[in-house]
Amino acid sequence: MVKEPHCLGFKEERIWSVREWLKDQEVDTYNEINKYWMEVITTHSPIRHQGLSDKKLQMFYMAGYNVDAFKEFIFSSNFLNLFVIEEETINKIRSDKIELLKFACQWLKFSLFGELTLEVKDEVIMAKKEKIVTR
Repeated sequence: MVKEPHCLGFKEERIWSVREWLKDQEVDTYNEINKYWMEVITTHSPIRHQGLSDKKLQMFYMAGYNVDAFKEFIFSSNFLNLFVIEEETINKIRSDKIELLKFACQWLKFSLFGELTLEVKDEVIMAKKEKIVTR
């Protein structure tokens, strides 16, 4: 066993099992979020390899690293009018940062890589079709 001078754990009287220490440090919560994040950053989408536009990079950084701004984006823009999102999910992402982070990962997979993690409302699809036909 190596005793480094910067490691203060050796001065503690309590002996921890690995399981106890992980629980105390709430590593399970970190690992849960990390699982969703890893799905985003390790995707094998062809779009990822083409690079992301500046707008998509801004979205990536906002949703991934500034969840307060992402939350404002969801609730202050037209976002909720564009997508089918259950009321229960809306309430969760409004009040729970972990749920907001999970939702941010869903959004990133949808918006950056075209994965069908969110459903666009039918009226939005119809409006786009009408716009295309009238051109």
